Amino acid sequence: MIELMTKFLVYTVSLGISAHDRAKEFSLYQANLKKARQVYLNTLTVWSVQIYLNLLGWKTSLETSDSWNPMFQSLMDVADLDIINCGKIECRRIQSSTNWISVPAEVWFGRIGYIAVELSPSLQEAKILGFVSQLNEGKIFLSTLQSLEDLPTYLEQQRQRKPLILPEPVRLSQWLDGVFERSWQQPDKLTLPNSTFSFCSTSQLTVSKTNNLTNDAGVTRVKLIELKSIYSTSQIALILNIKSQKKEEIEISVKVSPTYICTHLPYGLEITILDEREQLVMQAQAKKTESIEFRFSEEIGKKFSIKVSLSNFSKVETFVI
Repeated sequence: MIELMTKFLVYTVSLGISAHDRAKEFSLYQANLKKARQVYLNTLTVWSVQIYLNLLGWKTSLETSDSWNPMFQSLMDVADLDIINCGKIECRRIQSSTNWISVPAEVWFGRIGYIAVELSPSLQEAKILGFVSQLNEGKIFLSTLQSLEDLPTYLEQQRQRKPLILPEPVRLSQWLDGVFERSWQQPDKLTLPNSTFSFCSTSQLTVSKTNNLTNDAGVTRVKLIELKSIYSTSQIALILNIKSQKKEEIEISVKVSPTYICTHLPYGLEITILDEREQLVMQAQAKKTESIEFRFSEEIGKKFSIKVSLSNFSKVETFVI
């Protein structure tokens, strides 16, 4: 155990067969051995924090954590754990013989805090060392860790933050009749990159650097969203294209692109599609990404929401078909 941490409460978690089976399962998705090892260790780290928080009485969701998604595991060095009604906390492991933890840029945003974990050489145990609520230049110095004794109070503060109030839903079926809300503008009224209004033809989520496909018949509207992070202020375009597919169903294309000011989306920008019960349906996070796009179909009368998040900023747009 690192001598620096002996003044703090430290919790030791045993890592059994189930933890290693899941870590092996995720690592097998990776063709690169170094990446497979990273995913294996990240999985064990998140598993240990989940056990610890569950013992404290906090409900967590591995399924809605990026670290439990093979696609995000491949694209990023991610080890987050979703704490229900609180937010995502990043679980970072310390390297041997160091007094600090390096945190990759892709997880600088969208986290309520960072927990430091030390895995034993045999990987049979994990020590939960402490936490920080924010980063200092992408590093966590062990000397800055807060004690685990303070963690429940901090999480309770996060849970008691004012809940996000959903705005009045936009009625998409009215768009087909030529009735629009003022905040949703015609594409030709805005100055945006030419590729902004092209939509893919797949029914799956895509995160791509280029998109040369053309837009089919339908109604397209755009809304500009200003993102205010702790580091800067930027702007993105939220573009919706809808068209009738069947009598009681509408095809919906959602695309998020930068405005003419930038060529890429802000690093760490997270886009989430929620169903009418506010359950996660689709999710993507920008890295070096020119645009993010979703496509799906929904029945008349159904609701869904689009959540845009960057650092401590979040905005929700709600729709009813």
